[in-house]
Amino acid sequence: MIDSISHEWEGIGGCLELAEEGRTKDGKILQGLNKWAKVKMEHRKLMQYLLQAKIHIIFCARAKELLGQNGQTITYKGIIPIQERNFSFEMLTTFYMENSGKVKLEKCQRSLANNLQLKENEFINERHGKIILNWINQGEKVNFREKELKAESTEIAMSGNVEDLKNWFLKLNKEDQLIAKSFAEDVKRTCEEYNKKIQEDSNLQGEEKVSAKDLSNLLSKQNESIKPQNQKQNIDELL
Repeated sequence: MIDSISHEWEGIGGCLELAEEGRTKDGKILQGLNKWAKVKMEHRKLMQYLLQAKIHIIFCARAKELLGQNGQTITYKGIIPIQERNFSFEMLTTFYMENSGKVKLEKCQRSLANNLQLKENEFINERHGKIILNWINQGEKVNFREKELKAESTEIAMSGNVEDLKNWFLKLNKEDQLIAKSFAEDVKRTCEEYNKKIQEDSNLQGEEKVSAKDLSNLLSKQNESIKPQNQKQNIDELL
């Protein structure tokens, strides 16, 4: 059980703090989407590790109120976890605890939800835990070696470097290579997506630098056109 996963997002040294402290190579503060590129990548790496874990994990998260506004009227729309906005979608089940700990089933597989038979304003208890465990155990047997290899290759793929991925594969023994081939296309696609994202971020930073350079050149030319010697020459011509 991890209590609380919200600290990874908004705690000291968490994603929000890292995004605000982001700097370019020359020390300038990153702006807009640029400051989130590296932070989101590190967050996704963490989620990959957790999703590939060999154990069942229960995440506890702090919550905040979700408010809406219609004109001058503020409306209460419930609570949301303090975490990255897609976090809840990675979970098998998501429960919100309100009214002194009574739960509301927010997300769940339909077949599992039918088995849980969770009533409105009910406290979650040991019975619900057993139902979830039994439902999980009905699934296919997990190949843990495949999970390990997929986690390793996914981490390398997140660098966006296809050559590193190829080198990793070539270093595997023949048995592991056969296992890796079963998910090779998915990992390759992940690598290509990250490579594209890295290139886009690099281009954005490049455009910012070029724009600054162009502006500097423009100002320099304008300054040259209004030097005192040029002004004197123009006055002499008029006279």
